[in-house]
Order: sequence, then C-alpha cells, then structure tokens
Amino acid sequence: MDPVEKYFWLIAGAFAMLNVVVWRRRLTPMVAAGRVSKDEADAFIRGAALSIAIGASIFGLIDAVFGVGLGCVRPFAFSDPASAATSTAVLCAWVALLRWVWGRGGELIARAPSVFVQPLSADAEYDPFTVRVVATALVLVSGIGAFVVGGSMPPSSGCGG
Repeated sequence: MDPVEKYFWLIAGAFAMLNVVVWRRRLTPMVAAGRVSKDEADAFIRGAALSIAIGASIFGLIDAVFGVGLGCVRPFAFSDPASAATSTAVLCAWVALLRWVWGRGGELIARAPSVFVQPLSADAEYDPFTVRVVATALVLVSGIGAFVVGGSMPPSSGCGG
C-alpha cells in the first residue's frame, strides 16, 4: 500500500478540517450581526470538527483493521467485512447528519446559508423545512447512487476478486 493510500483518511480528515476554519471565519460576522448566537457558532464548529475527526478515524481504523486498499471497499456491498464495516459507518454518518439537520441544524443552515455556500448575500435566508428536504434528498440520491455503484462495480484489480 503506497503512503497516500495508507494515510488517506488522515489526509482527507486534515483537508476537511480546513472547512471548519472557513466556516468559523464566515460565522464570525454573522455572530456580530446577531443572526447566529456565539453559542450556536461555537457548538457548530465543535460538532463539525468532532464529526470530521471521528469519521476520518473510523474509516482509517476500518482500513487498518482489514488491510484493504481504497478501491477494494465496495459501497453498500455487505459481502465482505471491510465493505460491510464501511457501509455501516456511512449509514450511521448519514443518520447522524439527517438527525442534526432535522433538529437544530436545519434552523442554523436556514439562517446562515452563506456560511456553507459562497457567494450568497450575508442577508440570505431560507425556509428551514426546505433546507431539511433538500438535505434529505441529497443524502437519498447519494445513497441510491452508492447502492447502484456498489452492486454493479467490479472490485479494483489486486483485491482478490
């Protein structure tokens, strides 16, 4: 296994943490303007950083335990332990994301969409229900796509079949 593949999840987690820095920077003026409370901003940043760190750690652990390459894990194929563990982790992440979005997260995103999508006016707002429906649709489309790919994609060469 080459070094990039061996440390892929550590590298991916580090790059994903850059989003947390960007989000913090974008939240600061919204806190000053009173659109988002400091406690909400702090809780979001802590939760995002923790979620990224946990996710990268779990996927890195799965790779380390099963010793398979990235191309050998098939999405939503429960026929081998590495794919089953990865698919279970992905499903848990999606459930956690949707739980957050359908809880307080949908309200936060609706009040501060420019934190996540640029360029939007700092005054842009959306209906929380619309945010929740769109987030749910994105997760469902991702799930359907992963299921189709996992069922139709042959494993990469060197994966043992």
